[in-house]
Amino acid sequence: MQFNDRFRQLMDDHQITRKELAEQLNIAYSTLGNYLNGDREPDIDMLIKIADFFSVSVDYLLGHHTDETISDEETRLLHLFRQLTPEHRQLLTEITNVMGKQNTK
Repeated sequence: MQFNDRFRQLMDDHQITRKELAEQLNIAYSTLGNYLNGDREPDIDMLIKIADFFSVSVDYLLGHHTDETISDEETRLLHLFRQLTPEHRQLLTEITNVMGKQNTK
């Protein structure tokens, strides 16, 4: 998965519009469009700003994997989990504990 695909997925996961994100990142709407279309890639300062905004690593944005990194699916689940209310986090944790116990039977 390339940067623009990950970037687009993060926007979808966070349900943020292009206009809102361009304002949050303090960049032109057209610049954001270039990033999303793969016509341009952000410089290191903007990569850090994007990573901080979405609470991901620059490595994740760039698709850099090592043996210690988690998969794209795990990262996506973590992002979704972080968006939940504390009550929903607790409920999801309880559900996954039950599911984990069922898998060991």
